[in-house]
Amino acid sequence: MAIFGIGDKRVRVVLEKLTAGKTAMADKRGTNARVSKFSEEKGDLVREHNKKLPTMTSRYSRAKYRNLANTCSTSELTANNEKHKQRVCEQAHLGEMQREFDAHKGRAEVTDEPGTSRGRKRKPQPETWKMNIAKKLRNEGKAYISRKTHKEVEARKIGPACADGCFEKVTMPVIEALFKEYWGMGDYNAQTSYLQKSMVSVPVKRHRVPAEGSSRTQTALYSVTYGDKRYKVCKKAFMAIFGIGDKRVRVVLKKLTDWKTAMADKRGTNARVSKYSGEKGDFVREHIKKLPTMTSRYSRAKSPNRVYMESNLSVVKLYDMYVKFMKEEHPNVDIVSINFYSNVFRTEFNNIGFVPPVVDMCNTCDLLTASIEKYERVGCEQAQFEEMQREFRELDAHKVLATHARTVLYSFSSSDSDDFMALCFNLRQALPTPKLSTSVAFYKRKLWTYNFCVFNLKTQKSTMYIWDEVTARRGSCEIMSCVNHYIEANHVARQKKLVLFSDNCARQNKNIIMILGCLRLMHSKRFARIEHYFMVSGHAYMPCDHQFGYIEVRLRRESTISSKYEYMELIRNAVREGFHVVEMTQNDFLNFELLQSRITNRTSKTTSLQDARVIVYDCRYGEGYAIKNNYDVADTSDNHQVRLMKGRGKYSQMAFDLSEVTLPPRYTTPIPLSKEKLQDIKDLVLYVTPLESAQYFRDIIDKQDGGRLDDTPEEEEEEEEEVPVRGADIDALDTLLEYQ
Repeated sequence: MAIFGIGDKRVRVVLEKLTAGKTAMADKRGTNARVSKFSEEKGDLVREHNKKLPTMTSRYSRAKYRNLANTCSTSELTANNEKHKQRVCEQAHLGEMQREFDAHKGRAEVTDEPGTSRGRKRKPQPETWKMNIAKKLRNEGKAYISRKTHKEVEARKIGPACADGCFEKVTMPVIEALFKEYWGMGDYNAQTSYLQKSMVSVPVKRHRVPAEGSSRTQTALYSVTYGDKRYKVCKKAFMAIFGIGDKRVRVVLKKLTDWKTAMADKRGTNARVSKYSGEKGDFVREHIKKLPTMTSRYSRAKSPNRVYMESNLSVVKLYDMYVKFMKEEHPNVDIVSINFYSNVFRTEFNNIGFVPPVVDMCNTCDLLTASIEKYERVGCEQAQFEEMQREFRELDAHKVLATHARTVLYSFSSSDSDDFMALCFNLRQALPTPKLSTSVAFYKRKLWTYNFCVFNLKTQKSTMYIWDEVTARRGSCEIMSCVNHYIEANHVARQKKLVLFSDNCARQNKNIIMILGCLRLMHSKRFARIEHYFMVSGHAYMPCDHQFGYIEVRLRRESTISSKYEYMELIRNAVREGFHVVEMTQNDFLNFELLQSRITNRTSKTTSLQDARVIVYDCRYGEGYAIKNNYDVADTSDNHQVRLMKGRGKYSQMAFDLSEVTLPPRYTTPIPLSKEKLQDIKDLVLYVTPLESAQYFRDIIDKQDGGRLDDTPEEEEEEEEEVPVRGADIDALDTLLEYQ
């Protein structure tokens, strides 16, 4: 005990744990598995009942989770209607319906194995690797598949008896117990230590050949221990008892140290210098950092550092782009393998994803989900089951329609044709101006600044239109004016088709003003055909939202933004390549409402504008437009034409041409602010810096009330009460600005 620095208790514990083969048992403290209360007869009956319940796979998850069979997809539910309905109604069990409902609602995370959570990028699982599985089976003496030959290696077994009678001396029951104990360890190092204790290396006593002709100086003595008995055996019997070969014995003897203990197996434990830390890895990182990314307006609140690439990309496509990048930029440097590239991307750029989350609030989804959830509480009867089926089908069709809309949108991004212009546009949430850090600003009304984005799907570039609420409002005329401004600035003669994507906002995008504006563009012969797609409500996730995400991240860093012009500068520099920012003036907003006097505002008898998925304007039907209730524009059988031309005469360019109407500016004077908001802006001006920003608000105030900051009498300013300077007039403000 003194030599090893241990106590008496340690020695006693070791002696108590000696097995029949004179080897110590492993420490099992804290590893005792308690008998589960679910393993008794009651639990068996529950399992038997659950296994009898019918299950189906879900088409939403079977591509990712192939072994899962606990959900019931809508399509399979319809196909197996009668059989499944009978089982559910007989057993009054809604387990499958509940799981399908959870999958639709996103309430439960579906995983391959219970208790595991599968992330976006797969993490290494060494215990599932074929190499490690084969190694584990080999150490346990079981059959396994060889990595080199790819053939099955037979399980270990007791070898043939020797000619010296060792097996009769040890007896077969003892041999079987020793064999089972040895391979039951399942660990290479433990087995090596076990064998070492049964082998002794001693000097050779007598050479049967001349000493100078033999290099052997040591010989080995073999024995096996079971209980209190130790049996001396020959080498052949020793190998046969444990089912091992001559090489294994030689390796054990070679690894014996001076203290007669075996060295640990060091194969595969050498810490190599990371192959990703050299020049090759640097070029991979350089390429990944150059790739454009975007934020998501849905995930940036919880994950501000999370960014996304285009949904049509993948690691394989990124690798192809990397190969091209290396050939062009670094032709003399070796190109790494796709596994190398994938490992760097997965481990060092794990904040990058490919498919942005689409979790917008959808009234239809919420309504159907709430209705389905109702049946969970009240039970399942015949009529209720049929109603649940109908709502499942309706929810499925709704989601398929939303996916189709996004597919059409991104199809124009990947098109190689240059004979069309494809745009999507959206209006961002209004920006409060000024944005101040002082507590006073939280209780004051502020001026609104509007930001309208037009994104070109072909060039992948955005143009931001900025104006404030005293310049113009944010209705259909303003939206159409911005779109018209972009087309006039960027249209080329070869583009004969215009494709527009927007949300379903009736006040801004789906109305007669927008229709007349598009019809006017077609009458001007810029385009022969215009298609205006409306995304499904609640699923209107467009590239404009990606751009707004960059802007929001940039604005979040600023605690103070004093004016519209500071917003414009921050938006312009929100991304590395910079946004194109256009300040809209009152002369830029055209009065498209005047076009209504040139038409008869008719409606379709077979459908309504509210249900339109696409509105088509074609030069072959110049007197109006066509409504489609689906996104398949190639199919014209369900087009609902609406004539806007006055009268019933035949259409001609001379009889009905909206392009000849000259549109004046919609606004000639500033839009008046409410008295309360104007007063709040006057109060906030005193906290605004620098001078240029304060002058911006001063000009607005001058135009609103003729130069008076408020109606406070001058004699009240001479009172010596310590109150905020809220009654200052223009002269007092001039003095303050000069001081600043």
